[in-house]
Amino acid sequence: MADNKVRRGVVLAPTDLDTVNWLDYFDDNLNLLGIHSGGGESHNVIDRLGVYGTEEFRKICRERNIDFEYELHAPQQLMDYSLFAEHPEYFYENSRLNERMDNGNWCVSSPALELVAKNAVMLADKLPCSTNRFFYWGVDKGGEDWCHCDKCSKLNAADQCLATANAMVQELRKSNPDAVVGSIFYLATMQLPSSVEPVDGVIAEYAPYRRCYKHTLDDPDCAVNREYYRRFKEIISMFGADRTHVLEYHIDSSYASVRTGCHRRCPCRDLDTMKRDIAVYARHGITSFTSFAVDINKEYLDLYGDTDIKNYLEAIKEIQ
Repeated sequence: MADNKVRRGVVLAPTDLDTVNWLDYFDDNLNLLGIHSGGGESHNVIDRLGVYGTEEFRKICRERNIDFEYELHAPQQLMDYSLFAEHPEYFYENSRLNERMDNGNWCVSSPALELVAKNAVMLADKLPCSTNRFFYWGVDKGGEDWCHCDKCSKLNAADQCLATANAMVQELRKSNPDAVVGSIFYLATMQLPSSVEPVDGVIAEYAPYRRCYKHTLDDPDCAVNREYYRRFKEIISMFGADRTHVLEYHIDSSYASVRTGCHRRCPCRDLDTMKRDIAVYARHGITSFTSFAVDINKEYLDLYGDTDIKNYLEAIKEIQ
């Protein structure tokens, strides 16, 4: 299933691309652009992407030999929330309140899963990518966003996320035999599935949002990273390194600035630490690697220059 292409990329939001000519940083070393519609689940991704969801922009990427794909929180495109009034059974049951809710994900034991898969095809038709890889995320605020009904209660959040990815790829492959779907390991889904196995065409997307960047991922003296490193090794044991894509936060200003309301420098700005950290992934066979770089825009460059970008471009050479 793996295409054996080494992918080294960044994931950017429209506001970053609006104010910085990021495409000028791309070359044979930086060869993949992930396009992100922004954080949170309550938005229309097509509207938020604007020009970066159009064929005009995709043509520019092709002309510059830049691979592109979309990384999206898209629950409202995958499931029409207006269906709740007629079909509350399609929606997740909150484990604390034991009530169906329309502010999270879907019940994977209901016909909703078929609807989600068909809607993923429609979204892929609107947002084609050059890699045949599709990353459509549900709601994951780290809480009770997945279903706990009688049928789903045995499934953890990672099981339900993986079941969704399985359904999406099977539907996508009816028209695109090369389609690949990522099942994200992030916040509540940062655990190994206990009951669901990935079907052909599903890869793991490892996104260690709450890890530490003062230390490398494999530093035994970092209690935070010990847990994230353990989870990472479990994931590649289940999927294989060739079926694992890493989505990091090394140069994500929005990660560092959350809840501060101001631009803060990205969390890993020391070149040596970044290189050693990314080398951990390379040592485990990872050949598909990106980092969010959200909010590295004109305001960020005016404050800090582009040293952090250049450090990242040097560090990702470890992926080969």
